Amino acid sequence: MPDLSKLLLSNRGFKLAVVLAFFFLLGTRGLNEPDEGRYAEIGREMVETGDWLVPKIWYVPHLDKPPMTYWAVGASIAAFGLNEWAIRLPIALSGLSGAWAIYLLGLSIGGRRVARWAVLILSSSLLYFAIARMVMTDMILLQFICWAIYFGWRAWRALDPPEPAELIQEGESEDPDFTSAQLAGGRGARLSFAWQLAAWVMLAGGFLTKGPLVFLIPAFAFIPLFIYARRVGKFAPLFLGVVPGLTLFALLALPWYLMLFEQVAHAFDYMVKGQVVGHALKAAAKNRGGPIVYYLPILLFGFLPWTPLLGWLWRRSHWNTLDQRQKEAFVMLTGWAVLTFLFFSINSAKLPHYIVPMMPALALLVAFRWPDWRDAETLPRAARQAVIVSPFVAMLAIPFAYRFAFKIADQRWIWVQAGIALIVGTVVCLRSRETPAPRLAANAIAASLLNLFLLVGLMPLVESSFRSNQSLRELGQAVRDNWTDNTQLVVCTRIPQGLPLYTWPLINQTNRPWFYNLPRHRMPYAYPGNENRLAPHTLETITDITALASTNRVLAVGWVGAFSGLANTLTNSPPKMITVSGHWELFTIPGQSGAN
Repeated sequence: MPDLSKLLLSNRGFKLAVVLAFFFLLGTRGLNEPDEGRYAEIGREMVETGDWLVPKIWYVPHLDKPPMTYWAVGASIAAFGLNEWAIRLPIALSGLSGAWAIYLLGLSIGGRRVARWAVLILSSSLLYFAIARMVMTDMILLQFICWAIYFGWRAWRALDPPEPAELIQEGESEDPDFTSAQLAGGRGARLSFAWQLAAWVMLAGGFLTKGPLVFLIPAFAFIPLFIYARRVGKFAPLFLGVVPGLTLFALLALPWYLMLFEQVAHAFDYMVKGQVVGHALKAAAKNRGGPIVYYLPILLFGFLPWTPLLGWLWRRSHWNTLDQRQKEAFVMLTGWAVLTFLFFSINSAKLPHYIVPMMPALALLVAFRWPDWRDAETLPRAARQAVIVSPFVAMLAIPFAYRFAFKIADQRWIWVQAGIALIVGTVVCLRSRETPAPRLAANAIAASLLNLFLLVGLMPLVESSFRSNQSLRELGQAVRDNWTDNTQLVVCTRIPQGLPLYTWPLINQTNRPWFYNLPRHRMPYAYPGNENRLAPHTLETITDITALASTNRVLAVGWVGAFSGLANTLTNSPPKMITVSGHWELFTIPGQSGAN
């Protein structure tokens, strides 16, 4: 394989690789249910209704999350139109923004090479790459976390005592007992105060994205740093910034909450007691639980191709080569990564993407450990080879995941891909035995990105076959194809959260679907008062359906089994199947006469 290390570390090569990682093939696949469909639909309804204060889905309040993600998606739709590229653009920009913060943090810690390698490692790791292309809150939150930690680090560093040369240049005494406490009233304290305020601004943005969680990850980074450093002279200037910072935070983060609590009944109880306090307690009920080792395979797989290097990060020989500032950085990054992993491991609520906040710290640690990759030559050959081979192993595993984990029927191209991955991976493994570590790392980045692009590019072929996470793009097109002027849409048994987006403008604020036999403990009924709001659009009995069908053409959308359930009830005028899209069914319901 060609030597890509110089190309990737050049200005043009580095920028090209990063732009491709976040934006190439961004809009090719449909929105996956339920998360992408839900967040996109709420943003779309903000644009349609003009109500940017109260998040709504299917035109009733949905207050599970603060509004930042909805605002970002809605603004992008308003600017670039209703399409998958525009909907995912804010998420990709957030991924790029987080990588930029990591670049600046790496630059401060170890220089340009560390900064560039950290960004390349982060953007080519599987989990970060995937979440930066999924319409959820996680990547928007993570960018605020990365910036808050970067600004906090700069506030900490601003209080470092100047180097002797700086002191002499500024006319200060070259006293070995000169400490940062003597800078408290000077330029260092003022600069630190400004960085602290910048960090509080980022915390406010994160609070408007996912609530109090934004405080947790920075605490995991800085508490170990404070304990390790024990620089008492730094603490006074840092604490002086807390009250002004909290004031700025409150001015930015709280107005939306106060206006929402004033306008929407039960909003405070639902968001504070139900979502913040009750989140972990309700985790098991929402099927979000898992064993304490739940995140171990997710970490091992999600940080590919760099996982084999994690075992050699914390070595005494490396620690002894660091100066005091570098040791502080290493402690901060270790706390950020390790405590985040431990917290979510013991937390009762578990979903794979919850640990994505530790990925930037791991990328920085790997880049900081091997800034020029010369020291990586001391790694066992098997570990170095695993870095370049793992993208092909992941490519080989995808068909098996489709077949056995996602229950997708066999498709010939899937096994062709597996064969190619096996052959190419074997060749690469054999040829990489004597490859220098910098070339090997650069080749791993290229191989990983190519694998991920292949995964994204082929996803449309199976996006309608995933069970609970399938795309509704095909179903939405079928609804549009079968729509007439007198059509009424009935949603049965389960709600397709992003369907209005794919049927717009057929479904809109004044032409809303009917609901039949939906569980009342789940959205959109779950929010207090929504059952009353949806009563005019709810069909309570089968008689209501037949009455509607007697004067309108009724299209029904239901989860698999809805058609057979209604067919067993409407024996005199049974429903007629139009199409099955993955696990969703689209069918018509005739009137009492049987004509439709």
